[in-house]
Amino acid sequence: MRQRIEGALQKMADQQRKSVEDRANADRAFFESLQNLPEDQRRAKLEEYFEQNPPPQGFDPGAPSVRGPGAGGDPANGDAVPIPPPDVRHSLDQQVANAQKPLGE
Repeated sequence: MRQRIEGALQKMADQQRKSVEDRANADRAFFESLQNLPEDQRRAKLEEYFEQNPPPQGFDPGAPSVRGPGAGGDPANGDAVPIPPPDVRHSLDQQVANAQKPLGE
């Protein structure tokens, strides 16, 4: 994943790359500062921080995670393997069950 991020950064214009790197560093420092706070204080700080620092343009915080079940991608790069729909899974499970020999044979 780090390679993909670095590859995407290299494709950006210098000013845009600097902006993204600065935001990532600021976010990293902020999250490190939250580590030892109680839960209620941590939540309050998070809300305040994201009100003052909205997500970058083009980022949809409501979008599903890229790295979740069924997200697809290349497992060799650490991506999740796509999960087939239930009807396909049932068919595959049935094929496996049919191929197995009963016990005692």
